[in-house]
Amino acid sequence: ERSEDIAGSIDRMTRADRARAILRDLPAAQRRMLELSLLEGKTHDEIARETDTPLGTVKSHIRRGLKRARD
Repeated sequence: ERSEDIAGSIDRMTRADRARAILRDLPAAQRRMLELSLLEGKTHDEIARETDTPLGTVKSHIRRGLKRARD
């Protein structure tokens, strides 16, 4: 059991490192929108208001950022 816990922790750390590397490679605007959405749990509307960015642009940045991250 203990080795499974350790393996799970290592897997989570590896995934987190990979996610950080992927985010670092994104254009700044896409990265910021994804951070606000995924890490801070903000809605698209909240992000638009907070960043003074049109809602459609926020949605596009998030969509493109997620696509690049998946690729």
